[in-house]
Amino acid sequence: MEKSTLTTKKGLAQMLKGGVIMDVVTAEHARIAEDAGAAHPGAEFRVGRLPLVTGDPVGFRQLFTNLVDNAVDAMEGMDGRGRLTLRTARDGDRVLVEIGDNGPGIPEAAAAHVLEPFFTTKPVGRGTGLGLDICWRIVVQRHHGDLRFTSTPGDTRFQVLLPLTQSG
Repeated sequence: MEKSTLTTKKGLAQMLKGGVIMDVVTAEHARIAEDAGAAHPGAEFRVGRLPLVTGDPVGFRQLFTNLVDNAVDAMEGMDGRGRLTLRTARDGDRVLVEIGDNGPGIPEAAAAHVLEPFFTTKPVGRGTGLGLDICWRIVVQRHHGDLRFTSTPGDTRFQVLLPLTQSG
């Protein structure tokens, strides 16, 4: 298995056998299973071998935690029929990380606003409307990547595209 390397802006390298992405998704899935018992969503991981990505591991952890939490929230009430998916791949000169769910989807009227600060589709008291804005800032502003999504009922996918750093 190839190791993934994440490097902070200060140059501190952290070798992660499965990568911070898998760490977060696995931990979140375990938390969901513990909280929900038998009704927790299933998970499907399609994780390819990836080259080096330079960035802030703390920011990446927050990014993927937010995306996984949102996917899990979207599947609430599906009585164990929910499905969390994680896919990674190389996309040209970038790494693609896709987190998806089979929840009801993002309403069309909300789709244009979900990345805006303080916009939420969650009930009052459940969301601040900052999670996806924070994700956008981490991906686009800090790491010069791209954050996009597609959503239809039963298939919502958030795609994170991060520039590659090739090892010498």
